[in-house]
Amino acid sequence: MLKRGETKLPVNKILALAEALEVDPAPLIRLALHDYMPNPAEAIEQALGHIATMYEYEFLLQPWRLATVDRDPAPTPALAAGIRRLLLSRIFQTRIGSVVGLATIEGP
Repeated sequence: MLKRGETKLPVNKILALAEALEVDPAPLIRLALHDYMPNPAEAIEQALGHIATMYEYEFLLQPWRLATVDRDPAPTPALAAGIRRLLLSRIFQTRIGSVVGLATIEGP
């Protein structure tokens, strides 16, 4: 019934499902909450701040925090533009490989 979209995933079952599927629960939580409330991310982020998935944390936030020694400095405009260009470049996107809207990191 879940697979066919005939019933909503109970929010209290999301963590168990994510564990059984061996996936990050954050995207599942976002999808499930969207079924109950349109655009829940905006309300949640307003209340709790920005929430990152484990992959976003490991790949983006953790290296940034290590590089800045957890000082959370505002990046210079040039640095911000360079990071955006890198992340949005075709070279970067080709290296991580896009699969039906999901990206998986591959080795060089």
